[in-house]
Amino acid sequence: MVKNAVSEIEKALKQRKKPVELLNLIFAFLNFKKAEVKIYNLLLKKSLTIKEMKEQLGISERTIRKYLKKLHEEGFIQRKVDESERLRYIYRAVSLQEAWKLVRKRIENIMDEISQVIAKSFN
Repeated sequence: MVKNAVSEIEKALKQRKKPVELLNLIFAFLNFKKAEVKIYNLLLKKSLTIKEMKEQLGISERTIRKYLKKLHEEGFIQRKVDESERLRYIYRAVSLQEAWKLVRKRIENIMDEISQVIAKSFN
């Protein structure tokens, strides 16, 4: 699985794929769910409420809420309160550049953990 993900990323780099396509491959490598990637990509295009996401993605509100919570906690999306009609959140994705920074930090943390495990095995 990891080998396949890495080869897909290498292939996309050689083909000079768009940054958002590369980011989607990295998300898959980092075990993001397909629905999480769809939500991020949708919110990258425009800010939406949960109801609007439900209509566009055909995913239940409960599922959307679950993935929004994770994406928000990890910093990939932001939310703001909209008080126009009634109190609700409007969600938007962070920029591709900011998402790349978050992904890079996550990969660096994984690499650091691996380095620590390797170092301990030599002690």
